[in-house]
Amino acid sequence: FFFFFLMIRRPPRSTQSRSSAASDVYKRQFLDCPKEIQKSRVMSRAVRSGRTDDSEAVFEKRFDTYLKESYPVIELYEKKGLVKKIDAARTREEIFADIKKLFV
Repeated sequence: FFFFFLMIRRPPRSTQSRSSAASDVYKRQFLDCPKEIQKSRVMSRAVRSGRTDDSEAVFEKRFDTYLKESYPVIELYEKKGLVKKIDAARTREEIFADIKKLFV
C-alpha cells in the first residue's frame, strides 16, 4: 500500500498501541502521496497482478481506516519534529533517491 511510514521498527498502527519503545527510533519517513494517485497505483497493480483485494471498494475502506487509525500516529510524530515527509507522487527512482539521502 502506498501509505508508507518507514521506521527502523514497525510503527504503531494506532495511537493506543504506541509505546515508548518507538521513541528510540531515529529515522522516520512518511511517503506522502495524494489519494487519487494512490488509488490509480493500486488499480494498476490489480490489473497487473490479478489481485482480487485491490478493488476500489477495498481501497476506499483501507484509506478510511488509515485516516482514522494510522495517520494520527504520523501526525503525533510530526508535531514532535520526528517525521521527514517525502513526496511520493513522483517516480520510484526519485523517491528512493530522497530516502537514500537520509541514510547515507
